Amino acid sequence: MTRWLALTLLAAGFSPTAQAEYKIFGKTKTQFHAVGPAGFSLDGASGEMTLLDDGTNLVFSIPNASIDTGIGVRDHHMQGYVGAESHPNILLTIPRANFQIPAEQGDVTKGEAAATFNLKGADEAVTVTYSIKRLKQGMEVKANFGFDIGAHGIDVPSYLGQGVEPGMTAKTKFRLAGE
Repeated sequence: MTRWLALTLLAAGFSPTAQAEYKIFGKTKTQFHAVGPAGFSLDGASGEMTLLDDGTNLVFSIPNASIDTGIGVRDHHMQGYVGAESHPNILLTIPRANFQIPAEQGDVTKGEAAATFNLKGADEAVTVTYSIKRLKQGMEVKANFGFDIGAHGIDVPSYLGQGVEPGMTAKTKFRLAGE
């Protein structure tokens, strides 16, 4: 009887090792930061992010068109630099096995996770520093990582001879449901 029940459950798609799918809920905020000479800095932000959880990897996606630097002309130029027409999304892929989820409400886990950052269709291995806090409903996630635009085939943007450094940072904050 036990064997028949196990076979029936497996045939129906139940797996004893199946994991709950993670989903983003509520507001998200992702910021990109670049620095240049003489204290110049450039910031862009997006409130749009989606998550695809295939059970092995978490793939976070931000539409290039959603990034706002506060200056429309700069946004337009940035869309050209990142090839937004042919690569409409910025992607960060993190294997589920690369991070720890807190078990109990109020618990926090912190760590670093190997990930792949895809910008303009080119992948770059990055290390994501994260903090995950278990809440009454879901989890609050804060994460950041550095990346190099040169690794994505992007020339350093400049205006009147002033450019930014190729090394930039990204940070995000969002709520996650699942498990």
